[in-house]
Amino acid sequence: MRSFQDIEASAQKIIEICGKSQLKKSDKDRLLKIQAEMHASIENLLECELCSCISNLLVEIKISGVSAKTCRDCGIKALEAGEIKKTSSRRKSSTTYNSTTRAKHTKNTKPEKKSLPEIHTEIENRTNLKKTEIRKIQKLIDEIPTPMNLTNTIDYISREVEIAKLKIDSDALKVAIKLIMA
Repeated sequence: MRSFQDIEASAQKIIEICGKSQLKKSDKDRLLKIQAEMHASIENLLECELCSCISNLLVEIKISGVSAKTCRDCGIKALEAGEIKKTSSRRKSSTTYNSTTRAKHTKNTKPEKKSLPEIHTEIENRTNLKKTEIRKIQKLIDEIPTPMNLTNTIDYISREVEIAKLKIDSDALKVAIKLIMA
C-alpha cells in the first residue's frame, strides 16, 4: 500500500508547512509540488469492482465468461466460490452473474453491416439509379475530408452532383446517401 503511505506523508508535509506563522513564496511552491505528488498518488488508486474499496493493485479475474477487476480479498473469495458476485451500486445487493445470464444481456442490437456491392444493389433497386451513378455518389462521399452528419452530407453531395452536372433525381440521391452512410 505504498500509495497510501505517500498520500499520508504528503499530507503531513502540507500540515507542517501550513503550521508556520508566515508563509513565503517558496512555501507556496513546495505546497504546489506536494499537491502534484499527492494527486499522482491518488490517480494511481483503483476501485475494486466487487467491494468498491480502493487499492493501488487490482487483479483482473475471469470466471465462466465474467470478468472483474478485484482487490486481493475479493479475488480470493471469487476463486474459492468459483463465481464472481458483483454488487449493484443502487441496491447494494449481491447478484451472481454466470455465462447464461450474461448472454441474455449482450444481444446484438445493431444489424450486421452490409457490403458495398449489397448496398449498391439495394440502392439500384430502390432508386432506379445506374451502378455507375451509385459509384460516383459513393466516391463523392468517400472524398469528404471530415465526417459530417447526414443532413450536411446530403447538402454537400447535392451541390457536388450539381457541379459535376450529373442528372440524378434529388429524392433518389437522398435515398442513396442514407443507404451508403447507414
